[in-house]
Amino acid sequence: MMKALYAMKKGELLEKILEHQVPHLNISVASDKDQFFSMINDVHFGIVVVNCELFADTYPWEWMLPLTKIGNAKVLIIGDSVVYDSVMLDVVMRLAADFSFRYLPAGGSNTETSNLVYEEIMGKSDKLNGRVIEYGKCVTVFSAAPKDGATTIATNLAISAALSSQDMRVALIDLNLKNPEVGHQLDLQVRSDTSLRIRPRLQTNVLHENDLLDSCVAYSRVKGLYIMTGSNRRDTYVDMTPEMVHNLIDLCRRTFDVTVIDAGAYPDNAATIVSVKEADKKLLVTQNQHQSFLHSWGEWFNCSWRQFGLSTESIDLVVNKEDKANNAGKIAKYLEMSRYYSIPLADEQNTSEGKPAYFNPGSAVFKSAIDALVESVTNVGNQGQLPSRNAWWKKLLSI
Repeated sequence: MMKALYAMKKGELLEKILEHQVPHLNISVASDKDQFFSMINDVHFGIVVVNCELFADTYPWEWMLPLTKIGNAKVLIIGDSVVYDSVMLDVVMRLAADFSFRYLPAGGSNTETSNLVYEEIMGKSDKLNGRVIEYGKCVTVFSAAPKDGATTIATNLAISAALSSQDMRVALIDLNLKNPEVGHQLDLQVRSDTSLRIRPRLQTNVLHENDLLDSCVAYSRVKGLYIMTGSNRRDTYVDMTPEMVHNLIDLCRRTFDVTVIDAGAYPDNAATIVSVKEADKKLLVTQNQHQSFLHSWGEWFNCSWRQFGLSTESIDLVVNKEDKANNAGKIAKYLEMSRYYSIPLADEQNTSEGKPAYFNPGSAVFKSAIDALVESVTNVGNQGQLPSRNAWWKKLLSI
C-alpha cells in the first residue's frame, strides 16, 4: 500500500480531497508546518500534496527543497494567493518546474482543486485547465482594462445567442461585482438586490434551477434571454467565495444552453478569477490602445493570471473598436494568442444608453461581427446549433 502525505490545514478543502476514495492509499495528514517537516524526514511517501497555506512565514525554497529528497514521490503543490503574493507564487511555480513537481493554480474553488488533486493522483489528468462539460456552455467575457467594452460585448453576444434559436435558454450573468453595468446597459428597471438574495444558498449549495430562474429577469425584446444583474452594494464583492462562484456556474450549466458571464477586468476577487478559469470559452476584450493590451493586460497577466493557471493558449482575443493601426492580428501576435476576433466601432451617433448596439439599424457591420463571434465560440447560429434543452424535453415527451 502506497503512503501519501496531505500537508494542509484542516478544513473544507481537506475534507473534499478525502471524499475521493483512492484505493490502496495510506494517507497521513500534516496540518501545520512543524508536522510537515517532521513527517517528511521520518517517512518515505509515494505521493505528497502540499498547500502553500501552511507556510505563511516561510520562504518557498525552505520547504520545497526538502521535498526533493523524498525519492520518486509524486509531489503536488497547491498555490495560495492569500499566503503568498504574486512574486512568491512565481517563485513557487519556477521551483516546481525545476523540481518536476506539479503545480495546481491558486484561485480555484475547493471542489475544483480537490478534483484536480484526485485526477493527478489517479493519473487521469493531462491538463490543469479543464473539466468535463455535461450540459450547457459557459462563456466568460473579461477585459484587459476597465471600459474596454467587456460588458458591451457580453450583452450583445448574449442577445445574438438567444436570437439564434427560439428553443434555447441563454443566461447573461453580471459577475463584475465591483462595477456591475449590465442592468444599466439594457435599461432594466429591477431590484438591485436580486443577486445578493441568492448568495446564502450558493454558499450552502442548495440553490436549485427554479431559484436561479426566479433570480433572473426576462428581457422583453428577446425571448429566451435570462439576465442576472449585479448589486449596487459593490462593497459586498468580497463575500463571494470561489466555492460560491463554482456552484453558480455549475447550476447555470445545468439550467441554460449558453451562459454568458460579464466578469471584471482585475483578478483580485473570486467572481472574476473563478468565472474566467472555469469557462469553456474565455474572451479577453481589449481596445487598440497600448495602455489596454500592452500595459494593463501584460502586467496583470504576469503578476496574477499566470499564477492562477491561465495561459495565452486558452484565451480568445476580442479587439473592440479595431482600427488599421493596431489591428487584431497584430495585437494577437504580440500577445501570443492564436484565436482573435475584430469588433468594429458601432454607430454611436444613433446608439443611446439602454439600447444595445445590436438593435441599431446603423450598426449592421457590428451586428455581423457579433453574430460571427457567437457562432465561433458557442457553435450557435445558422451554421450549427447546440441541441436546446427545451427541444430535448420535447423529444423525450414524444416517446
